Amino acid sequence: MPVEITVRNGSKYEGIFHTAFTEGEPEIILRLAKAVSGKDKKEGAHLISQLIILSKDCMAINVI
Repeated sequence: MPVEITVRNGSKYEGIFHTAFTEGEPEIILRLAKAVSGKDKKEGAHLISQLIILSKDCMAINVI
């Protein structure tokens, strides 16, 4: 399912929601992710095959 995640620094990432771990340090894993706005966006950047976002850094998740 395609999602957009906003992280603590205001950057937004789009990717395919792969899984979320709730044990230990909670995290969300996106596949084929890319930064779409904010400080982390770079022109001509390639897709990130697997992006791990710690839940403490995740501010919002939206299905797109």
